[in-house]
Amino acid sequence: MVGADPDDGGRLGRLARRGAMLLAGTAATLAGLVAGATPVRAEVPTCQLGAYLADLYGVDTRNQTINADVWFWSVCARPELEPIEHFEFINATEHRQVYRASVPRGSQYWTYVKFVGTFRQNFDLRDYPFDQQTVNIIVEDTRDENEFVYTPDVANSTYNHDIKLSDFGITGFRVATRDHRYQTTFGDPRLAHGTGSSYTQFVLDVALSRTDVSIFVRQTWPVFVSFLVAMVSYLLWSAEATPVLTARVGLLGAALFAVVLNLVNLRAAGDLIGTFAGTTLVDQVHLITLGYVLVGVATTALTWWLANRPDGARPRGRARRTNDLIGIVASVVYVALVAGAVAYAVVT
Repeated sequence: MVGADPDDGGRLGRLARRGAMLLAGTAATLAGLVAGATPVRAEVPTCQLGAYLADLYGVDTRNQTINADVWFWSVCARPELEPIEHFEFINATEHRQVYRASVPRGSQYWTYVKFVGTFRQNFDLRDYPFDQQTVNIIVEDTRDENEFVYTPDVANSTYNHDIKLSDFGITGFRVATRDHRYQTTFGDPRLAHGTGSSYTQFVLDVALSRTDVSIFVRQTWPVFVSFLVAMVSYLLWSAEATPVLTARVGLLGAALFAVVLNLVNLRAAGDLIGTFAGTTLVDQVHLITLGYVLVGVATTALTWWLANRPDGARPRGRARRTNDLIGIVASVVYVALVAGAVAYAVVT
């Protein structure tokens, strides 16, 4: 029997000790690198901030404003952190404070304030009168994000469900906070030149949906009547081309006049609701109908030329088939375009 060499056991022990020391040194080095790469930043002071929308009125799509009465409250660990004292209303045309109170609650400080004001909005009326809007009220703290940040009180923030608007219904409400970065330091000597600065913002969003969709019917029924009149023109046909031409041109002229007149009247009225500067769904329906009527005029001229060719060849059958084909294709395309525009406005 061959015995084990005692030197082998010694060598194995020394190797094991060296490996353990190497692992320990590597772990210590990695820990130092991580600590150096991610220094611990002092916690930024914060307060809980919430809002209650007491009233919303004066939704003015022409002047791009809303009027609102809002309660704000804050809960802070120290009274000097109170954020409402540092409010800046980013999108307010005018605002005023009508009530304020501050009450200690145990180790915390509760402040609640009521503001009323007029706030600027960016209404998108392209889907009018099936439009959905999101109006907001934005407040920002005058201290930068290194000094103070908001914590939103989402659970307690809500709106008055008894609010009644003439043209809209409230379909959603939320509050949130965000950091807003400026491309300037506002001259703050603590910040390096060209680095910019960031400030905490509290955003109150209210989703609105227009409720009176009968506006669409009232504003477009003359257009759809014009479409039917123009479509009837394709059905007029007889062996005598000239009388038919006269009748079709008369129908198409009446349809064209009705579309243009209704569009002009609506654009004039649109200045009262703020739709004058853009193209709304109602405008799109008018323009599609105008195109359909003009296709009818071009078809009338083409079929008359085919039926009365100057070279003596008068293929009336070919003229009739051309008239029918263009009429069917144009009518199908018209219905598809109008239905698609309305569906897109409703869905989006």
